Amino acid sequence: MPGEKSGEACGFFLKSGWCKFGGECRHEHIAGPNTPVGVIPDMAMMSGMPGQKSGEPCGFFRTKGWCRWGDLCKHEHISGPETPVGVIPPVSMPAASPSGEACNFFARAGFCKWGDQCKHAHIAGIL
Repeated sequence: MPGEKSGEACGFFLKSGWCKFGGECRHEHIAGPNTPVGVIPDMAMMSGMPGQKSGEPCGFFRTKGWCRWGDLCKHEHISGPETPVGVIPPVSMPAASPSGEACNFFARAGFCKWGDQCKHAHIAGIL
């Protein structure tokens, strides 16, 4: 069942003092005698974590003023002197979604069993 712990200790946490899954890890974060304490993972390690930014500016956003990933982009949306202001993304572009693609089922049927949890963008009437 989602959210339930396995009851086993997280091996990665035991060795490193942190885990990329954090509170979502299916194992217990129990410190052992050799577990480092107060470890803060570096940005290279954190870049794969959900919701974490890479710390690098998004090159596409910086030059175009928009990014297809929107708030889901793994890079920072930092404006520079060359960044256009008030740019509206192309209409044909799917809404930001983890896959970056439109949900074909939603486009045909008008609904999707995954709802807001779907990994694709729900855009009506594109097919």
